[in-house]
Amino acid sequence: MITEPGLSIGDYVFATKYGDGDPADGWAVGFYNGPLRKGVDNRHMVVDEEGKNFRGNGFRAIARIPSEVAGRDIIAYCMQFEFPNWPEDLNLWDVVIPLLLNMREPT
Repeated sequence: MITEPGLSIGDYVFATKYGDGDPADGWAVGFYNGPLRKGVDNRHMVVDEEGKNFRGNGFRAIARIPSEVAGRDIIAYCMQFEFPNWPEDLNLWDVVIPLLLNMREPT
């Protein structure tokens, strides 16, 4: 599972509902708003610029977006994989990690 340690409230992040990065599940680009613990699962809250939660039950996989990477580029890049255009085994983390690591330019 992809969960970056040491996040601070207000960090700009990319998050997915599950670690498998399935684009059919929830994902978001927003601001870290702290952990949400339910049972043994560790989930993280992500909010928009108005402080509204993207997902009431939080996200299980989350990573900080470096300041050199524009969140809108990540959103645009991921949106090209919206249904019905994505490959069956697509993992959004495989798509986004190179952007987060600033290894290549988004298209």
